[in-house]
Amino acid sequence: MTKTLLQTTDDSIETVSFNSGFNSISHFVTTFKKRTNYTPLQFRKLDF
Repeated sequence: MTKTLLQTTDDSIETVSFNSGFNSISHFVTTFKKRTNYTPLQFRKLDF
């Protein structure tokens, strides 16, 4: 769901973070990077 939100919406990283169930943006970014090797912003900029 998180990857889909980053790919298909223009919502801020903060909004995506909270919509994904995280209470902290920094925790979201850290967790996302550990799982994908990309920050949410880097992931959003990838061409799919």
